Amino acid sequence: MRIGDVARMLAVSTATIRRIEALGLVKAPLRDRNDQRRYTDKDVEAIRRVLYNREAEAAPPGATASPRSDRVGQLVTRLKEGRDRAKEDPA
Repeated sequence: MRIGDVARMLAVSTATIRRIEALGLVKAPLRDRNDQRRYTDKDVEAIRRVLYNREAEAAPPGATASPRSDRVGQLVTRLKEGRDRAKEDPA
């Protein structure tokens, strides 16, 4: 996935993702021949965890997960299910 795809999936800007990488909170993804970032599912999950932890630190004691992080989890699950279905039915 490209950085724009990840940003849309996680409902953040590409600048936010670049900043998380620049701060060393996640390792930089591999790059393709054109030097564009290419994110794996593991990369996306690592960024999601950073975003979730940032929200959790700002939340009052006893608060539950944010609706945004719940939505991200649902979207990742749907994406994985769709990918699995596409592998099963190559037509």
